[in-house]
Amino acid sequence: MKTIKIQVEGGVVQEVTIPKEYEHLIDYEVIDLDTEEPKEDGDAVKADKPLAGKVYALTGGPDAACIANGNSWSESVVEED
Repeated sequence: MKTIKIQVEGGVVQEVTIPKEYEHLIDYEVIDLDTEEPKEDGDAVKADKPLAGKVYALTGGPDAACIANGNSWSESVVEED
């Protein structure tokens, strides 16, 4: 079964409609980006998101800091030389 992640910022998801023929194939998870997530040390931080004007690595090699490898937006910033 595939899981679709629905990320919401500045709004509310009231209903997710999946056609009946796909109900057995698809599940969903709603992620509210407006909430604060606690870090391990107990501090609260805003959800990680890309910032305008910055360049991010979306893909890369197996050990690269990029979004495709599960790194956060802040970890995937491409530094200029």
